Amino acid sequence: MERKRILTAAFVAFLAMQPMATKADADPTSIEFVSHALSEEMIQLNDFLLGIEKEHEQIQEFILQYPGNPPTGFLLAPLKKLSKEQELEDFNKYFPMYKAAELKYGVPWLLLWGIHEHETTASRDPNTYNSLYHGAMQRSWQSWPERQTFAAAGGWEFLRHLPQRYQNDWREIMWAGHFIKRVSVLQYPHLPEDKGIIQVVTNNYSAEDHAKKRVSWYDRVKKDLEKFLS
Repeated sequence: MERKRILTAAFVAFLAMQPMATKADADPTSIEFVSHALSEEMIQLNDFLLGIEKEHEQIQEFILQYPGNPPTGFLLAPLKKLSKEQELEDFNKYFPMYKAAELKYGVPWLLLWGIHEHETTASRDPNTYNSLYHGAMQRSWQSWPERQTFAAAGGWEFLRHLPQRYQNDWREIMWAGHFIKRVSVLQYPHLPEDKGIIQVVTNNYSAEDHAKKRVSWYDRVKKDLEKFLS
């Protein structure tokens, strides 16, 4: 089960973070305090993954069958040309983070996945954190300094225990949700929430040709997914 695999990987990373105990560690404000906080985050992570497990499994099946059974096509085309195995790997690794951003900011997880793949091939690009536009979702670090990713991800620190290609990917994905939501409220308050979000992706996130591809891809796959789940 995917949730168990993710939790196992997260728990191994959690254990690796635990320092060796010594007599000096009796102070409850030191190692015990930190360990308790980390344990609480693991509980939060388990509860969160349990809450999205059914949806996760349904979308896995959708990706496997897309656009038929046996699978003959690729869900992410024309954004990126990946194998079916790579599509599933990216989805399984990052879906919880996209879903968290959707729950906090109302930006559809599918739209965030499309942006992540289109910008950095889900952080596979070796220049993901080495360019003028920085991180998983290619944030302009000059306009949006890193401290703003911490604010955007506040309250969801348990996501840091998830397996990811770069340790800050979870914060960058949460920042993207925050950015899209904020701009939609400021610039498109006259539109329904979902349409305002699409306007941000169309007009305020990337170059026009990239934006058109993303929105077109999102509209098509969203309809296919809704039909699959109905």
